[in-house]
Amino acid sequence: VIHALAGVRPESSVRMAVMRGGSEVTVNVPTMHYRDRTALGAYLTTIYQRPQIPVAVSFHLPDVSGSSGGLMFALDIYRRLRPNALRAAQPVAGTGTIAYDGSVGPIEGAAQKVIAARRAGAKIFFVPRQNYKEIADTKGIRIIPVASFRQALRDLRAAD
Repeated sequence: VIHALAGVRPESSVRMAVMRGGSEVTVNVPTMHYRDRTALGAYLTTIYQRPQIPVAVSFHLPDVSGSSGGLMFALDIYRRLRPNALRAAQPVAGTGTIAYDGSVGPIEGAAQKVIAARRAGAKIFFVPRQNYKEIADTKGIRIIPVASFRQALRDLRAAD
């Protein structure tokens, strides 16, 4: 969506096809100025089919919302499935959405999240590559920018 809006000026509107009640509807969506770019004045989500995975995964996090913990959930699931594969010598924290292809996407609030991680004792913090500049100069914690789950695994193993 960010790329599609690159040529659109803020405070205009764009026509979008959306699914509403099981039917496709075309709507006009206002745009706005957001962080030096044009953004939609709407909350967007993508609907995926539920993936088929070989093990049961369940969780209950009543005080957590959003998808920015995706990378860390994926790393923890991997660690639990392969207990001897990851042995972080240092406390690790991080943030980032995760897509079906394993790519790590940007999040909001990187500065606040790295401060909380450092206060909780983390020594390493994974951050989406797109958010790295926001927190690159943070002291007292090693910031590792990542673009994919595989890269995070590789960097985590190298940090041991």
